Amino acid sequence: MNLPVILPEIKAQQWSCHGCTICCRELVVHLTPRDRREIDRQEWGDKISGPPYVKLGSQYVLNHALNRACVFLDDAGKCRIHAAYGSEAKPLACQLYPFSLHRAATALRASLRFDCPSAGRNLGERISSHGREVSRLARELDDTAPLMFAGRPTATQLTGDRALSTAEEDALLERFDEWIRDTNVPIARRLVGMASITETLAAARLGGFDEDRFIELISLLFDDLPAAVDDFLSSTVPPPTARQQRLLRMTIFAHCEFVRFEQARQGFFASLRYRWGQLDRARRFASDDGMIPGLWEKCREVQHADVSPLSKLPIQKDADELLTRYIRARLVGRTAIGAGYYGLSFIDGMRALLLAICSAGWLASYAAFQGGKEVRDAEAFMRAVAVVDRNAGRSPELGARTAILRGRYLSADQGIIRLILANFP
Repeated sequence: MNLPVILPEIKAQQWSCHGCTICCRELVVHLTPRDRREIDRQEWGDKISGPPYVKLGSQYVLNHALNRACVFLDDAGKCRIHAAYGSEAKPLACQLYPFSLHRAATALRASLRFDCPSAGRNLGERISSHGREVSRLARELDDTAPLMFAGRPTATQLTGDRALSTAEEDALLERFDEWIRDTNVPIARRLVGMASITETLAAARLGGFDEDRFIELISLLFDDLPAAVDDFLSSTVPPPTARQQRLLRMTIFAHCEFVRFEQARQGFFASLRYRWGQLDRARRFASDDGMIPGLWEKCREVQHADVSPLSKLPIQKDADELLTRYIRARLVGRTAIGAGYYGLSFIDGMRALLLAICSAGWLASYAAFQGGKEVRDAEAFMRAVAVVDRNAGRSPELGARTAILRGRYLSADQGIIRLILANFP
């Protein structure tokens, strides 16, 4: 197919691998036929602790050792395949991470995952410097797994009854990106502006608008947005209702439930027990009283009442900068809408993105409490964004109809804006 690859154009974003090995310990790496042939050719035998790969359902994945790390990760934190045969001998998913690819109309779009600490910390080379390598990997993936990028995705819908042209989608995202990237404006104000435009478009009747009129409307709405946000914030916005907060907690839990290799490999009854435990944790987490179960490793259980007040903690400047880069990466990389995000319409996708950012705000408070901090700093938000982004676009729950309906319900009665102001005062 040999489609061109479009990298996100975010001058402020950098990345290079710094060998933290988190991806080698936490991710389930799916293998292509090319990957298995390459590993078989290398004849690892008894040089590693167990078979190099195993079957999960209909797919093959890299095996993990008893210490829960990839079987190819040595005691020094180095990849055995890389050390013995070079980086290009590793599985393609390992080489591609933290980039992801999805099919656009006539190209492949690359996006950057923020569950990689180097992406969150903005360490390394400019994104554009990785273009040639990502393009090479895209070609190899297409050669070995041609169905991965087969077909042509349908146009992104604005709502359920109006499709966006490419020019309309570009115009919308360019103006959203322009609005969110101005870090001289408080993050809460920028998020409220995003929510305001989203709901204005959701309520508008645009079926009869041609492309030129639609783009002109977008320009007018964004030109008027500063004054509109001023008017909105000058009024008293009530705090979120108990139901709105409960629905946000359900969204947070969906982002946090990350299936590890050892869980994915469980048999039927063990998997059933895990599912029952998951439902119990979800029920406990959605409740507004009692204990919050540990949301990631080495977290102690805490009271909801201990975490909720921490949403008032100040946000440091470098944390604001991280959040801005993350939102821009989702917008520019097209992983908030359409083919890059469960095929959701622009309106539903933007609601989901705003709820993901509210989730990150809450999780940063949770991380600050776990660390005994009195400020939500970049480290707290880096942890929060990593948790949120790990499942975004990859967990079936976040693309399910229940998740879409949560966003639609919260769009009413200023629910999303209430949650923004509660988590980003």
